[in-house]
Amino acid sequence: MLQIETPANLVDMAELSGAMSRVHWAIVREMWRGGDTWAIRIDGDLVALIGLYPVIGEAWEAWFNLTPRIGGHLPELLSAMRLTVQAGKYREIVTVCTTRAGKVMARRMGFSFAEPCDFGEIWKWRQFSAVESATIAAPNSPKRTQKNSSGAV
Repeated sequence: MLQIETPANLVDMAELSGAMSRVHWAIVREMWRGGDTWAIRIDGDLVALIGLYPVIGEAWEAWFNLTPRIGGHLPELLSAMRLTVQAGKYREIVTVCTTRAGKVMARRMGFSFAEPCDFGEIWKWRQFSAVESATIAAPNSPKRTQKNSSGAV
């Protein structure tokens, strides 16, 4: 069974982040203290860490460390992550994907490719308000030229 804890435990973050040097340990502590974090467990075993860290203005940077033990629980995890970002305070989220698996995960969460970078690819997610969504959708909406002949109401 998938269990999600927030905030993540600092020791769990050090374990999956591989905090071996003082500098890396300082970075892990700052990400834990300054952002939002989640620890994902299956039957009590730590299998993933996910975090969001504020960067500029209303933008956040997403990071995630997954182990192969996440296994068949990935769809459930992705669903929980999508719901979390959609319901949260996050207006815009960016992430740097360095692996094919990271790109697949970003795409499944609703992120879109933005641009290449030195470390891989930058992917972005943006939450639209109802007004923004209507404004963006309006110019692209096809005009109705025929009455809908469907019998469904």
